[in-house]
Amino acid sequence: MSTSIHDGLVRFAGSLSGAAFDPVDTAIMRDGVANGLLHAADSYGQVRVNYHPIGAAFAGNDLDAFETIETDPVEDQWYAVGGAPFGSWPLTMHAASATPYVLRVRLGVAASSTDGAVTHTYRVVIAPDGAALEELPLSVDHVFEVSGGASSTIAWASGTSQGSIGSATLLTVTPAQADAWTRLVAAYDAVSSGSPTAIDQVLVNAWVFAKTTTSGVLPRVHALHLTEYCGL
Repeated sequence: MSTSIHDGLVRFAGSLSGAAFDPVDTAIMRDGVANGLLHAADSYGQVRVNYHPIGAAFAGNDLDAFETIETDPVEDQWYAVGGAPFGSWPLTMHAASATPYVLRVRLGVAASSTDGAVTHTYRVVIAPDGAALEELPLSVDHVFEVSGGASSTIAWASGTSQGSIGSATLLTVTPAQADAWTRLVAAYDAVSSGSPTAIDQVLVNAWVFAKTTTSGVLPRVHALHLTEYCGL
């Protein structure tokens, strides 16, 4: 769950801040400063997948590094890309509502060769171990799709989540789905603990699937970046 006191920013009127050298109000300090810092840490510090971290222009990195599907694939058939799944982490929840944080997604892709007649389609799927293939075809917002012509130029691809929200940058897991995925997991509650205790946890992975309309032009994944963000 989140570490911020109020699961979000608390805004105060400027007049409440007082003048220089005025005593500091404890509520403003707690809600406006401490909560704000914790909220910022929640929002920007929870990178869950950072596969081949690269800049927006893909400069200064090994451009030959990628994951791809197998050679001579069956056309229009989904394949798990290379080393998927990428990452494994427990979903973070808002304390009051048990709503999972949204995930900001970026996918960097290219093709083995440029061919304007070929279409490549990628899907990023959030799912627990063993459930990715079940989630892959669903029209839900924890499945994100990118589709377009085959270009050998590496670029951040534009797509949309497949549920009713249809976000261009976010993946969303509903509270009901998170509840269905909840499992008892063994964990230690202190460094010195001699035996584990069982806690409820929603442990998920990020899977990338791809398909091509022409078997000779392979889709390649050069980067996947997922960050939990509690600000939405």
